[in-house]
Amino acid sequence: MFKRNFFKIYVLLWFITGCKISYKTYEFEKAPEIIKPDYSKSESWAVIPGKIPNLISDFYEKKNEMKDADVFYIYPTLIDGKDLKAWNSDIWDRHIRNDVLNRPVKYQASAWIESGNLYVPYYRQAHLRVFNKKFEADGKKALDLAYNDLRDAFIYFIDNYNNW
Repeated sequence: MFKRNFFKIYVLLWFITGCKISYKTYEFEKAPEIIKPDYSKSESWAVIPGKIPNLISDFYEKKNEMKDADVFYIYPTLIDGKDLKAWNSDIWDRHIRNDVLNRPVKYQASAWIESGNLYVPYYRQAHLRVFNKKFEADGKKALDLAYNDLRDAFIYFIDNYNNW
């Protein structure tokens, strides 16, 4: 009886520990370089006044009216595939751009479209694996890259778009 229960517990623990997510990756320094966004160009923004995607422009009536307030919206990371080796997303990839527009812009940022002038920068999002302790060193570098993009976008926004 003891041996049978011990064996069941052993097999159960073996299955549980084998069910963790295993990410494919490489060292951060060996990752292909992704072209940095240039926030002086509208292509580096998912949404700015005058460049409102059709999928959210249908949500409001006053399409070209500037509002009294500005909304700088940062969407959460969307890249989480366990087979994706990249540390950061390539904002110039059409699939990434469409994903940003069709998920967080459409379902989250669009909530602010009537309230203020909406600004949503594309940025080189860090892969979800950066939060795994196993990838801490390279993960910090990927987070720093994403943070620097957002910092640059916000500084450009303050210096060039925000008129307060």
